[in-house]
Amino acid sequence: MKDIGRRIVLGLAGLVVLVGASGLMAGCASPISPSTSSAGSSAASPSSSAQPGALFLLSSQEAAALRGEESRFGSVIQRCDRQASQSPHPIATLALDPHYTASGVDASSHQSDPLAPDAQMAYRDGLCFLVTGEARYATHAQSIIDAWTKTLTSAPTLQGKDAINFDMPYMIGAATWVRGANNWNPSAFASFLQGVVLPNAELTDPNNHGMWAVLMEASAATFTGNHALMGSAQNRWAQILQGEVTSDGSMPREAARSDTNNYRGGPDEGIKGIDYTHFTLEPASMSAKLFADAGLSVWQSSGGQLLQRAFATAAGWTLDPASFQYFRGEKSKLIGVENASYFPLLLKYYTNADAARVVSDGRINADGFELAALFAN
Repeated sequence: MKDIGRRIVLGLAGLVVLVGASGLMAGCASPISPSTSSAGSSAASPSSSAQPGALFLLSSQEAAALRGEESRFGSVIQRCDRQASQSPHPIATLALDPHYTASGVDASSHQSDPLAPDAQMAYRDGLCFLVTGEARYATHAQSIIDAWTKTLTSAPTLQGKDAINFDMPYMIGAATWVRGANNWNPSAFASFLQGVVLPNAELTDPNNHGMWAVLMEASAATFTGNHALMGSAQNRWAQILQGEVTSDGSMPREAARSDTNNYRGGPDEGIKGIDYTHFTLEPASMSAKLFADAGLSVWQSSGGQLLQRAFATAAGWTLDPASFQYFRGEKSKLIGVENASYFPLLLKYYTNADAARVVSDGRINADGFELAALFAN
């Protein structure tokens, strides 16, 4: 590993805030028992536990291995440098219009959402700080997090709630990485998670929205060290997989997705089926990593076996879209076939030749979490 002599302060000590089942509490979480360490985990320490100040997606060993790896994250660092002067644009009420209409995607629903670009900007800053140890990146990330913490109060529309579920894992992830820098006080953000973010978790949704809510809860549990919240998130993760994944590894609720608000019907039924399969398995895979790093049994659990089965099916479709049976139209028109950013992560735990071929061919898109770089072989 390249060593440029920089030191990263990861801040695993300091103020600890727990999100309890009945509210926010100050204290020190009891770590999950090492006896429940993740089966088959080759990256995380078997004794790793959900302690206050844990890192998003990374064990302490994995985080240490990234230090000084600027060449591996060169494009991310360039973006961090370009965004250094950008200010966040928080709003108090996240009342977004529906993403889909009867005729297709409403582009204004993206353009009117300031949370996604800000959350992803904070995430990149956090990653740049993690890799380089330069405090300026942490400072920028913290300014974004604090701005939203002080401003956002509600998400009264369904699309607004969706945005919180899809986007907040980026911001929470960044917060885990920069919490110890610049004497930053994380207590306000922890209160924001409890009072604004978690109440909007779409946990009752049986498919992709529910899985993103699981990731949001697991991310919050990682930040706060709340082992009870982490265990609850894992239980819901397993339930969603049980309800979604069929014997052939497909997830029909996702595989039948169209490109309109006739979500699983119409002439384009299935045109975004591979895309939505990926969109569900991405948070499912990231959540699994958080559970494993918290000391929970994951990879060979019943939920892990369903995840592996769905991964194998998605990998086969990605490598050979002609094999995708849920779309009756011309297969070249399928949308989002290569949005398989979670493949490098799962390949750390499950052997799959199709996925390995996709990754080796560089056929990975929509990698906002930089999973290809984080989990590169």
